[in-house]
Amino acid sequence: PTKKNAGDPRRSVADARRSLAETATQKGVLEEAIATGDLTSGGTIRFQSRKTLKEGLDQTNHHYERHSELRKTASLQNFLKTNKDLVRSQSEANVRLHDLLGKKRERETPF
Repeated sequence: PTKKNAGDPRRSVADARRSLAETATQKGVLEEAIATGDLTSGGTIRFQSRKTLKEGLDQTNHHYERHSELRKTASLQNFLKTNKDLVRSQSEANVRLHDLLGKKRERETPF
């Protein structure tokens, strides 16, 4: 737009429509190129894939993988289960002791 038409809103609307039409045309061309496979064969000179002379990186770390597996299998101690087991074993020890001492066992009958 020239200085004379710089503030004219009709000019900016026309420019916007023209750029949208160009974008739609470019989109159609690109879709067609993708559909026919024209884009997959080469690319621009800048982005063509090059063969490398270096060998691929070794991205394995067996020590860390083994450590990670051990961490996954190790779990936190279940204190509720541990406490129940300890109480049960202590109770059984008390029962044996009371049997040796000849104490009478009373069963609770709450009902």
